[in-house]
Amino acid sequence: MQITRFIRQGFIIVKTGNDNILAAISPQKDEMVICCINNGETANTFRISVTGDNHIIKSGKVYQTNATLNCEELPSAKASGNSFTFNAENLSITTFVFPLLK
Repeated sequence: MQITRFIRQGFIIVKTGNDNILAAISPQKDEMVICCINNGETANTFRISVTGDNHIIKSGKVYQTNATLNCEELPSAKASGNSFTFNAENLSITTFVFPLLK
C-alpha cells in the first residue's frame, strides 16, 4: 500500500540499479518518489544519487512502514549534491518524496 500511495498511475519508473529501490517521476516531472525496501533481518544503509535531466533534489518528505509504524511521516530528508544516505531499519519500507527543482 505504501508504494502505490505515492507512485501513482502515469508516473515514469526510473532505472535504479538496485532491486530493493523503486524510483519514479511524476508525469509533470516536478516530483520524484523513491521507495527503499529492506526485507532483511538487519538494518541496511542506502546511498541514493539522482542524475540526469538536470533534476535537483534538496529536501523531501519521508514515510516509513515497519513493525511499529504504518506509513508514518518521519523528519524530512536533506540531500547534498543530489545525493543522500540513510539507514533503513530491518523489515521496513521507506519512501522519499522530493520536489524536483530545475
